[in-house]
Amino acid sequence: MTTMDEQILQIIALFSREPLFLGLEDEQIADIATRFQVVHLPRNTVVFNQGSPPNAFYFIFDGHIRIMHTVDGQEKLVGVLDTGDFFGEQGLLFDRPRNYTTMTRESSILLRLLPDQFVTLMQDYPMLYERLLHTAESRSLALRQNFKWLSMDEVIYFISRKSKFFLYTSLILPAGVVTASLGILAYATFMGGSPNINLLLIVVGFLTLIFGLIWFLWNWIDWSNDFYIVTNQRVVWVEKLIGLYDSRREAPLDTILAVNVFSSFLGRTFGYGDVVVRTFTGGIHMKRMNNPYAFDSFVRGYQKRVLVISEEEEKRTRERELEEAIRRKAANPFENPLVETLIRPNKPVQRQQLPEKEGNLGDFLKTFLKVRYEENGVITYRKHWLLLLQKAWAPVLVLTLMLGSTLGLIWLEISREEAVITGFWPYLIGGFAYWIVLMWLGYHFWDWENDIYRLTPTQILDIERKPLGEEMKKSAPLESILSIEHERENIIQNLLNYGYVTINIGQAKFIFRGVYNPDQVHQDISDYREILFRKKKAAEAAQERQRMINWLVTYYDQTSDPDIFENLDQSEQL
Repeated sequence: MTTMDEQILQIIALFSREPLFLGLEDEQIADIATRFQVVHLPRNTVVFNQGSPPNAFYFIFDGHIRIMHTVDGQEKLVGVLDTGDFFGEQGLLFDRPRNYTTMTRESSILLRLLPDQFVTLMQDYPMLYERLLHTAESRSLALRQNFKWLSMDEVIYFISRKSKFFLYTSLILPAGVVTASLGILAYATFMGGSPNINLLLIVVGFLTLIFGLIWFLWNWIDWSNDFYIVTNQRVVWVEKLIGLYDSRREAPLDTILAVNVFSSFLGRTFGYGDVVVRTFTGGIHMKRMNNPYAFDSFVRGYQKRVLVISEEEEKRTRERELEEAIRRKAANPFENPLVETLIRPNKPVQRQQLPEKEGNLGDFLKTFLKVRYEENGVITYRKHWLLLLQKAWAPVLVLTLMLGSTLGLIWLEISREEAVITGFWPYLIGGFAYWIVLMWLGYHFWDWENDIYRLTPTQILDIERKPLGEEMKKSAPLESILSIEHERENIIQNLLNYGYVTINIGQAKFIFRGVYNPDQVHQDISDYREILFRKKKAAEAAQERQRMINWLVTYYDQTSDPDIFENLDQSEQL
């Protein structure tokens, strides 16, 4: 077999594990492999520059590629592509200049497909065209959104949103309100009656127009803030509600047990459906997704790839550690213990130190009225707004009456063109009354803001802090959690989507009361517990691997000539 034939076989083996070619026959993959040119590039070689015309499509056979994007003269590292990743498809598919710069991080081997060959490949394999188109659109959207939670070695391959069918239906009512307000303003301007009636109609029409526009814009932004994402490492659901909610639910690809797609007749007609990603700890239910079957295909493809890569990395790790152990034994046959610790021993889990709030205006506004926010991997939950209103209804009512009275007095003064209240003392007393009511309201807000629940990578916390009073803090490690439950007790809680989350820890219970979207809180805790479990399992696997290597070295030492280590090179030792 020639070197060329061996290289083609290696390319076929690489393509066979890649999700881009999922569903193709072996003969088809072999045909595709023969179309690529092999290109060897040294370290720090620019493959193409941002703004340059599209000249090829690339597949990484071996090595790493840095992706840089320049904005306002500042070059930023977007990410790093690994073996098996591809790039350069956007320029060829959309016929536009490159929107980023690519450079080798070390000596790399790329597989290159020139533009004419790329077009022919897309014509011969429409399935590849569809998948590359989804990826190109997703990467373009990701570049505009700038997801800061992505790691440097993480690559986005697919992004979907809720179907535009639901965007358009949500805009019908606000569009109707805007249309009605314009009709009112037109009537008052061209066909109105008395000046007072016209003034009233103009005010009503203007306020209705503002309300309709805000409602319209709110629904649009709410739709545009939600994303369903598949990367080379995980599935992510990003959901935001302005001023209220900021959530990211995710599942590592190697923890996914199944992906189920549910679509009604209407969903199949308009191309949307629900996707349920099931994991060991439950699942993520993503509703009304556009292109759900494409999402399912990408998840299954990259899940297979992650499992294959994981097995390959585990094999390389065993070989590397065994080689290291044999080399140490060869250098010192009488060394005891036989193998030095090749991994760090398990250390007790360090409790994460929660950063204290600085208390400045920016921090206050950043989390103002938010019932869920995340910072440095720590998720903080507050009770629902309704519970704040239940506490503060009295000062809110008094403040509303005072504002109404003040506006009434101002109206009287304007209509009569004379002062209704004279003298200094009434204004002083009124100002003092406002100050008292605002302090009363501020106390209740402060009390609501300080009653929080926190989830860190290692523990849960229940913190109650009375304004100018005592503080009570309860904590428990995630690894001690036995079960998690959540419930909504009545129709109000179901309508407003808040309730209780109960965490059972031995004989004790932690109850997160009145939290918004309790099933999300439940999933957050399950996800953090699963991550902690996976880290612990990985450490145990590493220790087991070390014990196995020690046993192998001991066995080899007892059954072989000790001098053999001095006469064999590393490959013969292995």
